[in-house]
Amino acid sequence: MMKTVRETLDYVRQFRGRIIVVKISKYVLANKERLDNVVSDIVSLKHAGIDVIVTYSDATFKSDSWSSLEPAVFLNIDNISAIMGQLAMGITPIVFFGETPSLSSEKAIASLAIKFGAIKIVYVTNYDGIFKAGKSLIHEMDLEQAREMLASPRAVTRETRAQLEVA
Repeated sequence: MMKTVRETLDYVRQFRGRIIVVKISKYVLANKERLDNVVSDIVSLKHAGIDVIVTYSDATFKSDSWSSLEPAVFLNIDNISAIMGQLAMGITPIVFFGETPSLSSEKAIASLAIKFGAIKIVYVTNYDGIFKAGKSLIHEMDLEQAREMLASPRAVTRETRAQLEVA
């Protein structure tokens, strides 16, 4: 247990005062239990002093799940100044963006993360993640590790490849 406490405290020290962008997939949005768990984690990050911008690209979600994230405000990705204002007031911006032929959701989230100087992009999806050699889950990776994964044609799925390419 002490190892977990130390890891948690190290994480908080490393990211306090920084921004993390969290992209929630439509599959998680459609599952109330999973969405409630994600919202609970976001609340914990906020209490630890880590700013979070929540993003999603599907209009289907369980609105009552967001109630524990008060204060929160729903915004469109086009309103950058409103997103900045909400962050400055300690309000969690929940940003919707639709996918267009010229801008994929992955590129939109990357643009948002760059615009706000986010330290991380976290994808919350319905699949288990990226596995090293198909066996052990990779919890976090840096740019070099992502490039290595992309160089191997069978290392990642099509969806994961798109996320890694943008990241």
